[in-house]
Amino acid sequence: MNLKVLLKAVTVFALTFTLAVTVAMAVAVIFSVTAAHAQELTPIAQIKSPDTGSTYAYGDAKKRALYWSEKKQELSAQITFSDAKYATQVSEETLEFRLPGVRYDKDKKEFYVVMAKDNQRVLFAVRKKAFMGTSIVPVRNAVIRVIKTGSSVNIVADIYKAEEVAGVEKAEKEQEQKEKAKGSDGQEVKVKSLFDQ
Repeated sequence: MNLKVLLKAVTVFALTFTLAVTVAMAVAVIFSVTAAHAQELTPIAQIKSPDTGSTYAYGDAKKRALYWSEKKQELSAQITFSDAKYATQVSEETLEFRLPGVRYDKDKKEFYVVMAKDNQRVLFAVRKKAFMGTSIVPVRNAVIRVIKTGSSVNIVADIYKAEEVAGVEKAEKEQEQKEKAKGSDGQEVKVKSLFDQ
């Protein structure tokens, strides 16, 4: 076997292994976070893009932005992928995914979806002033997920009840404060106040 072929095979194997470990760690993190609150957080609305894209198998999402087409009356997400971590010559490509069903209220500068069952308006994103012009920012209770399998890409947007998200965030902060109150040996540290007798 020729040395160049062997080196290429080893490089491909190393990149594949690195990607597999990275994906496994990401999945572990996602599952650990979601499993704890799976019953608490169920989306009240979900927007699946009808578009799929193809990008670098070893690429990562570098930039994400939402854009409104006044002409088409349509919101889309643009995601730029880069192979910078895995290639010597860096390449980037931008894919666009439509988010059907999102409407825009110009007066309030709000993007929303209308629930089919009760015609309730659910806030998805807002237009905010940015450095040069404006940008569209998802609200705190909206999550846009990039789903990448190999080189195939799609996106899904989930909208949760704002009060449920606030409740989970409050519980997480309280848990974080409890963890900080513990000493290095795991025992709870009692801090005596000047007012304690």
